[in-house]
Amino acid sequence: MYRGIILLGTNLGDKNGNLERARNELAKDCKVVSISAIYETPSWGYESKETFYNQALECTFDDSPNDFINTCLNVEKKLGRYRGEGGYSDRTMDIDLLAIENVVMNSEELIVPHPRLHLRKFALIPFQELWPNWIHPVFNYGIDVILERCDDEVVPNRII
Repeated sequence: MYRGIILLGTNLGDKNGNLERARNELAKDCKVVSISAIYETPSWGYESKETFYNQALECTFDDSPNDFINTCLNVEKKLGRYRGEGGYSDRTMDIDLLAIENVVMNSEELIVPHPRLHLRKFALIPFQELWPNWIHPVFNYGIDVILERCDDEVVPNRII
């Protein structure tokens, strides 16, 4: 069994409803152990008029990490995610696998811990809420130090 943190993000439609639907869909294939508050931020990496709602989930799953990320991608698709060519864009649902306890991997399909986790406060803050004592297995320092060193100037607004 694996224990990990995933991040949900949405900036289109009923954002609270999108998060709830994603949690419910994911619960069919994993056990959701705990959830963070919901945070609001502007888009990251591109310009959008729509703000994002983000929420971290701690979950356990029996599938391999590669199978589990495919489950996450299928939930995105079921909730209306369209992955076009190019960079970031508005979306009904984005699911990132941020970290898995005691796992480091770097394959074509999946990199764990997430390669941009340390750059994004919208991911770090809800992550820290769930795993406040986590030590990054590659950087070898804690989530508090990662957050302190993060250059992201946008501080997420806790809304729920």
